[in-house]
Amino acid sequence: MTETKILLRFMEKYRFKEELSPELRKRILSSKKKTFKNILKTGNSVPIFFMSFRKVSQILIKWGLNVSISNSKKLVIAIPLFLILAGAGALFLVNREPATETASTAEAQPNSAKIAFIVGSAEIIRTDKTETAAVNAVIKSGETVKTSAGAMLVLQVSGSGNIKVHENTEFVFESIDESGKTSIDLKSGSLYSKLKKLSKDQSYEIKTMTFTAAVRGTEFLSTSSEKDSGIKVLDGKVSLTAEESPESIAEAGNGVKLNKSGKPEVYSLSKKETLLLEKDSVHATIESIEGKSEDEIKLIQQASLDKVTELDKKIEAETSFEKLSPLQKLRALGKPLTMINMRDGSQIAGSVQRSDDKFLYLDTGDGIAKLPVEEILRRTPMK
Repeated sequence: MTETKILLRFMEKYRFKEELSPELRKRILSSKKKTFKNILKTGNSVPIFFMSFRKVSQILIKWGLNVSISNSKKLVIAIPLFLILAGAGALFLVNREPATETASTAEAQPNSAKIAFIVGSAEIIRTDKTETAAVNAVIKSGETVKTSAGAMLVLQVSGSGNIKVHENTEFVFESIDESGKTSIDLKSGSLYSKLKKLSKDQSYEIKTMTFTAAVRGTEFLSTSSEKDSGIKVLDGKVSLTAEESPESIAEAGNGVKLNKSGKPEVYSLSKKETLLLEKDSVHATIESIEGKSEDEIKLIQQASLDKVTELDKKIEAETSFEKLSPLQKLRALGKPLTMINMRDGSQIAGSVQRSDDKFLYLDTGDGIAKLPVEEILRRTPMK
């Protein structure tokens, strides 16, 4: 369809030849003046605008229409409408600033880690400078990350998975390989690693002054400090090796800690320790931020915080529970208590689990006591 036919249909549909009311003429004229002012402020838009206007004017003149801009007595709506649309289009297409790549739309860089979430203050120590950590900041091999008191951040590591960095933590990325080989030197503090399943050719290890933890896809916490050094595993398996000690394997629900002599010991995690790991896991579950806008990243972060709030309530309740005495814990769990009087004059209180011809098994809150039936004098229910 030719331009002439398009314009003709457009004008017939909206009856542009009809006279306008004085009030409407004033409104259209005001809009036209504003458009002209904007056009005149941007010099390189003017040629394009008037080239288009001249072309349309020639078509309208053939129909006998008045296209004079100065004639305000018989204004027709076609001209000011075209002025507004053409001016706005020229301004947008010709004078808009070239697109700049923001942090949230930048492409992922291989062999690097990116900050997806941060609370509090932290810094990135590069080879030539130190800068404040921020969302979308990229960390590469050989660079150090350091968090302050009360701070926490989540890193998305190319080829490996996510890492939650606790407060007062300092570590160096010795290597970050896109193929899935990552090595971290943990100077101090704690790191929670949430890794995707790694292949045989991939590896992930955390080194400290006292041990090295290696995995092939799991979730675990690594801690290195004067008071506490070791690992806690929420999912999968982690091998820990310490100097002059055989390899120790920790499975889900267990941890490995170094005793005073520096030797590793495997132990079962408490309920509170497990809840704390679950909280770390929620933080580290943040989805990829590649290509996300700032608003989308905020929504992702808020969803993570909402889940953490629920876990914080459970952790607080468990903390209060741990402060109770052994018998108070049994009562809180709704277990009936019994006082056991032994023939030697001693007494022991707890909740009877079961008994047979030889032994009675009593839960004391600290553990299970195995009492010989023949040594029991009497049993008295406790209120």
